[in-house]
Amino acid sequence: MLLLVHGSVPAQWTAIPTGTNDELEALIILGDNDYLVAGEAGAAFRTTDGGSTWSTVVGLGNETIRDFIRLDAQVLLGASDRYVVRSADNGDSWTTITVPAPDDLHAFARTGETVLAVGRDGGIVRSDDLGMTWSAQASGVSERLFCAWAFDASNMMAAGRDGVGVRTTNGLTWAPIDLPSSDDWDDMRFFPTAVNVGLMAGEDGALLRSSDGGSTWTLTSTGTTMGLTAIAITNAGDAIITGTTGTAIRSNDLGVSWSVMTSPVSASLNNVDAQGSTVVACGVDGTVLKLGGAVGIEDPMPASDLHLWPLPAQEVLNIHGDDLVGPVSVGIFGPDGKAVAHYTLRGGERSLDISGLSSGQYQMLVRDMHQRSLFGRFSVLR
Repeated sequence: MLLLVHGSVPAQWTAIPTGTNDELEALIILGDNDYLVAGEAGAAFRTTDGGSTWSTVVGLGNETIRDFIRLDAQVLLGASDRYVVRSADNGDSWTTITVPAPDDLHAFARTGETVLAVGRDGGIVRSDDLGMTWSAQASGVSERLFCAWAFDASNMMAAGRDGVGVRTTNGLTWAPIDLPSSDDWDDMRFFPTAVNVGLMAGEDGALLRSSDGGSTWTLTSTGTTMGLTAIAITNAGDAIITGTTGTAIRSNDLGVSWSVMTSPVSASLNNVDAQGSTVVACGVDGTVLKLGGAVGIEDPMPASDLHLWPLPAQEVLNIHGDDLVGPVSVGIFGPDGKAVAHYTLRGGERSLDISGLSSGQYQMLVRDMHQRSLFGRFSVLR
């Protein structure tokens, strides 16, 4: 049996006019063709027809909204400079909820009915009743926190300015974590299909990747030096990161490698959201982009083929990639995204001894001397 793997699929970004020049920082997809964006001075806009028309949303106050999160089918929260805004009717109306600290809230994380919000001066607040009441927690740091993640009600992380990171394993007390760079970290996401694999996006194209639930992080090449601001993960498991000057990058292998996407704008993108296969981004000057649509610019990602045989494999796996040049580096990753084997093939050698791999599904990343990358998946049967 021969497996033919196509390395990339073209996609398009479509610019959607919003009728505003406000800087948009928060975004949430509420339903089919239903998007809510918000930003400076409480400015907020909603479309229910995919962006053809927009209406002004009231009730979010007059402070900058930086993040939205959905808690259930009806309840939404928004992070503001000085408070949390809450909707119990899927964004139709909003109420303001005072939080004890900090001001300048930047981001939410949630698990079940527990919600975390982080912000200025290392501030962390927590709610255990879907955002109705909040209590402050001491993070032990004074740097501004820009992003957070909750594995469960006890195990949570946050990161932010100057490479700072903190974690709690009891839901109450926080301790610093070591991150391999002093970059500002703006967003953090873990893959729903590989829960131990996470990404942290930061300035100057810096990206951290973890394959052990955030215990350790390594710097990963992204192909860009632009600031990275927000991460979204599609239902297909693709990761999309947006950033400054219209930057967008994409990975279809759990963040191991990245392709730079083209964009119809040069405006900086502050946030991105994915629901199902729908991906929407927002940014400065009222910018809103949607991935897909009749109008847009195709990604310059030429299709490439990687052939693997026999399948399922047992002791030896043969590979062939069109136009691979020179020594070839092969990385093998388990279903959780953790590296399990590495090979360097020289000359015309193109066979791998996989006798040390147990039965299961694996992913493969192949790079040649020109850093051309091919991707594939294979199974081992003992």
